[in-house]
Amino acid sequence: MITIDKKDDPKGNLYITKVNNKPILAAGETITYTIEFGNNGSKTIDNVRIEDIFPSELTIIDIQVNGISNYRFSTGTENGKIVIVYDTFLLTPNQKWTITIRAQLKDDACRAQNVMNYAEISSTTVSDKDDAQSTFTCDPTAKTGSVTITKTQ
Repeated sequence: MITIDKKDDPKGNLYITKVNNKPILAAGETITYTIEFGNNGSKTIDNVRIEDIFPSELTIIDIQVNGISNYRFSTGTENGKIVIVYDTFLLTPNQKWTITIRAQLKDDACRAQNVMNYAEISSTTVSDKDDAQSTFTCDPTAKTGSVTITKTQ
């Protein structure tokens, strides 16, 4: 009988999660997405890439990677969606990173619909990949904005 000890199996295991802070959003409101990703395997993984298919209904206000505002990323479009790509991460065993994205729902983008945001993690050095999605409902009946009070005499 041959026994294989899985602890000595040098594999990387990529994971990704994505959540947002508001299930329902009205035009003009701000939403925050948090993407957590990492390696819960026993092998260091390099050339890690995060691809975030971001809803075109939102305008990006700020992106932070592990609290750093000017982290390197590139953007483009695909099928009318914004694609944000973060490249060249090196993930050691049990290391995790966090990406935080603040965005605002465009005034003309709210049409009583579910808006999905999708992210994927992959690497050129391991075959493992994972994906995550987060959804909010756009509520065109909700009102946001400021209140003006006028004093009359």
